[in-house]
Amino acid sequence: MRLIAVAPGANVSIAIEAFLAGGVSVQGPTGYAFRRIRPTPLLGFEASAKRIDPKTWRATIRFPRAGRWRLVVPNECAPGYMYPWPAARSVLVRQRLGSSAHAELSVAERAG
Repeated sequence: MRLIAVAPGANVSIAIEAFLAGGVSVQGPTGYAFRRIRPTPLLGFEASAKRIDPKTWRATIRFPRAGRWRLVVPNECAPGYMYPWPAARSVLVRQRLGSSAHAELSVAERAG
């Protein structure tokens, strides 16, 4: 399962499109055009979750900096569409005193 950690301050929609499609479709006067957006650390990063039983997935994530991160599980059904809406959770990452800004979070979600 794909899991996208969207960085603090980044646009969630643009970050998801950058990681899944490599860019976004933009409507202009002559129709739609595809604008390439590379997935960068400023947008976030992609993590992989592993299935530990038929209805449970687990991922351990190490965040590179403090702030409010959004964890998103995208639901792609057709190119450019997500239905139902992606599952998202907001996580506040704080820097520990006397250590780096890295924080670890272990996420286990039960599906359905």
